[in-house]
Amino acid sequence: MKYEISFDRPSRELSPNIRQHWTKGYKAKKRARQAATLLAQSAWGGDAPRWRCAKVTITWVMPTKAHHPDADNAIASLKAWFDGFSDWGIVENDRGLWPAWNGIEVAKTAEWPRGRVHLVFEEIDK
Repeated sequence: MKYEISFDRPSRELSPNIRQHWTKGYKAKKRARQAATLLAQSAWGGDAPRWRCAKVTITWVMPTKAHHPDADNAIASLKAWFDGFSDWGIVENDRGLWPAWNGIEVAKTAEWPRGRVHLVFEEIDK
């Protein structure tokens, strides 16, 4: 079984390269974690699979090729989101999430003017 979800590109405050006061980063991480939990609950309901390990395939969809993150920063900026999905119960512990970078698509849509992130969770044996 697969779980798929899309959401707006993470806020700039979640980037590991940004220089900011620690409270801004803390608040952004807290908001992202809560948003992920609520998004999962809304999209998938209350019956969480609680897998031991899951591969999460990450695709970023950006409106242009300009100003998109590199793979390392893109994955790192999703840490709080992964924690929120783990809180919902996609896996027993967030250590069981194994990111797989699927690259960046360039597509302009009215629905996602800032870009988006598309995640696909699949159970794996580890």
